[in-house]
Amino acid sequence: MSAQPEVIIQGVEMDSAMLLLNRWRKISETKGFDRVDAKLIAKAKLRRDARRVAEESPSSAEGAPRDPKPLGGVFTQLSNRYGWESNLSAGRVLASWESIVPEAIGKTCKAEAIDGLALVVRCENKSWVAQIKLYEKQLVELLCERLGEGMVVSIRAVSR
Repeated sequence: MSAQPEVIIQGVEMDSAMLLLNRWRKISETKGFDRVDAKLIAKAKLRRDARRVAEESPSSAEGAPRDPKPLGGVFTQLSNRYGWESNLSAGRVLASWESIVPEAIGKTCKAEAIDGLALVVRCENKSWVAQIKLYEKQLVELLCERLGEGMVVSIRAVSR
């Protein structure tokens, strides 16, 4: 049973929306408007639009939309469209940790994750945790200098 009240006219059940539609059709016919097939109009519009696009599109020498594009640009568009930029940035920080920090810190402390804007670093022992805390400001500045401002705001060092 539908949510709208049904009416029986000449043995056929009709809801109020169908009655209204039929009423408007009769009014249109009396004013001289013919019924038009919506599917035919849609097909004609598609053909017209396709013709217009074909006329307006540049030749392949001018950079047509179907020409090959550099792969780096395609990946950048995808990451922006699907919101992957923050995950890729986090991966960039984790991957480049050892090359950014001094060698001694890179060997004994490994970047594990990014929690918000804090970089989580796991150190071999508590003395290295103290070193990371001591040099946190300088390390954050190094990371910002190499990877961009705002990627990492603080470093949280933990021991194994």
